[in-house]
Amino acid sequence: MSFTASAPEAVVVGNKFRITYKANVDVSSSKLRADLTGFSTLAGPSTSSSSSVSIVNGQMSKEVSKTFTYIMMAEKEGTFTIPPASIKYKGKEYKSNSLKIEVLAQDDPDAQKTQESSGTSISNKDVFIRTIVTKHKVYQQEYLVSTVKLYTRANISSFADYEFPDYNGFLSYDLVKPSNITYQVENYNGRNYNTAILRQTLLFPQRSGELTIGEARFDVNIRVRSNRGQQDLFSDFFSTYQDVRKTLRTKAQKVKVAPFPAGQPANFSGIAGTGIKMTATIDNTKVKANEPITLKVTISGNGNLKLVNTPEIAFPADFEAYDPKVINNLKNTTTGVHGSRTFEYLVIPRYAGSFNIPAYSISYFDLDSKSYKTISTPSFELQVEKGEGEENGPVVTAFASKENVKFLGKDIRFIKTGDFKLQPIEAFLLDHKLFRWAYLIFSLLFIALLVLFKTIRKNNADTVRVKHKKANKMAKKRMKIAYSLLKQAHNEQFYEEVLNALWGYLSDKLNLPASQHKRDNVKEILREQQVDEVLITEMNDLLDMCEFARYAPSAVTESNQAIYDRSIHLISKLDDAIKK
Repeated sequence: MSFTASAPEAVVVGNKFRITYKANVDVSSSKLRADLTGFSTLAGPSTSSSSSVSIVNGQMSKEVSKTFTYIMMAEKEGTFTIPPASIKYKGKEYKSNSLKIEVLAQDDPDAQKTQESSGTSISNKDVFIRTIVTKHKVYQQEYLVSTVKLYTRANISSFADYEFPDYNGFLSYDLVKPSNITYQVENYNGRNYNTAILRQTLLFPQRSGELTIGEARFDVNIRVRSNRGQQDLFSDFFSTYQDVRKTLRTKAQKVKVAPFPAGQPANFSGIAGTGIKMTATIDNTKVKANEPITLKVTISGNGNLKLVNTPEIAFPADFEAYDPKVINNLKNTTTGVHGSRTFEYLVIPRYAGSFNIPAYSISYFDLDSKSYKTISTPSFELQVEKGEGEENGPVVTAFASKENVKFLGKDIRFIKTGDFKLQPIEAFLLDHKLFRWAYLIFSLLFIALLVLFKTIRKNNADTVRVKHKKANKMAKKRMKIAYSLLKQAHNEQFYEEVLNALWGYLSDKLNLPASQHKRDNVKEILREQQVDEVLITEMNDLLDMCEFARYAPSAVTESNQAIYDRSIHLISKLDDAIKK
């Protein structure tokens, strides 16, 4: 039994909004009780229900849902918590989750007067994007979050070309990279906007000094009314609309990165964070020779633990140690990287005796105290007994690396004793003509194979040439995947795979690294290759169409099959047009 509540995170004073309660059983609305103090209830609850039946492996299951919807209006600004609602089902009471809603003030009249949009012009105060950085002064390896956010009061019909900021000098992890835009209301400079996060990235500066987060650029199509300046009885009814292209840009952001303070310990790991700890466990301290032991070293806390090097544990020389298995349990959040990283060592003692695995320690820079702290593992004392079949074997002490010499007896025996006769053969092998011809043939064959091998290795070493030759082949493989997704009606994955095929082909064919995957770079190289402008324009249109579909599927007017056919045709024509 589940009973959940949902509502917008933010609303405006005086505006209507919905609170929805959903149960996965058929309950009566008369049993619904909700405390909605602080809000006006305009209507509700209105109820709706649905059910579905499915049969899997001969087993029939039925799913039922009941929804209760309230139409609400907030009376004053502030942040309010709506407590859980409750229902009764089969004599038991069930409660929903609570809701936290931020109520925003209405538009500031003075800010409203600054609106200058008219006709088909869109004011920069009606739609814009911002790069919001949580910190502008940090230490090396101290996290910060960069958010590219859209603010709009206009009707955006589709997204066109875009370019996200460069994070040179930072190690970056994407937190939010939406495939579909979700809007929330936000008050900014006295005006209420529909806002959406376009990209949110967790950053770790890798060097000191002033680093720059580059500007972002988005081209959007905004639907405007052609006769919006007219105000008469028929203007609303006979209005026509058109899409206006507008380029939005953010400002570059400067971040001052302070170096690590002087006095770094010799075992400094290069990591900065808070609450970092290191623990170690061993599964057994009393074993027999040749029995495995597992040692686990875990480093946890808040910091970029992905950069922690593998601990170099000083195992005794008579232990056979294998490379550790690394288990990452890390989560990227807006407050840094949280979690743990575990190194699991498998070691095997080969001889009996008493051994010591010494403690291991590292240092990190603590961001709370602005000082270096050292963390370490405990040491372990091991008792290794003789293994089976080693009753007469040696017993060694810790770090012994030599085995006592044992006399093995007469382990070399004569093969044959006594007199024996040597008999000459008729002819020596090298004197045979057949051997000479075979020797000549195999020598020539070896030389030919050697030349062929060197030629293949030389061609393979030319990665540009190899990628150039395989570009069309790799693009066909990707388009086969796209065709499979097309048949399965997986639209989002289909557009993503077509984009991968087009960019992958251009990257391989033009020897274009991923860092230079920009429209302008591709257009310039294709023009240098004397590719027809018609093909360049068609390529740009296809990329636009696939990228539109990721953010605004309704803006795509062509069918998926048409886009697939156009992509195959374009790759074939480009392959003929680009110089070999």
